[in-house]
Amino acid sequence: MDNKQNFITLVHHFIFSPKDFLSIKYSSDKNYRHSWFVFLAVLFLFLGFYLAIFPTLSTLINNSFQDNGIDYTTDMNTLIMIITLVLG
Repeated sequence: MDNKQNFITLVHHFIFSPKDFLSIKYSSDKNYRHSWFVFLAVLFLFLGFYLAIFPTLSTLINNSFQDNGIDYTTDMNTLIMIITLVLG
């Protein structure tokens, strides 16, 4: 239970207070691997979220283009995905 609580606390510090997170993790020389694990876990969580909402965004933009009479090509899907991931 202590490890789970510690992990949740680290994730909270990573998201809301990166300075505290780095001071906790780098106070010991052996803890730098855990900080990379937390960083990658949060990164993949956010990327998964943006990839999950991508089809809805694509459909909304496609419908708005069709309503306004603008041509919508398949290259626009790639552009929308890249913009979504970069902004995310």
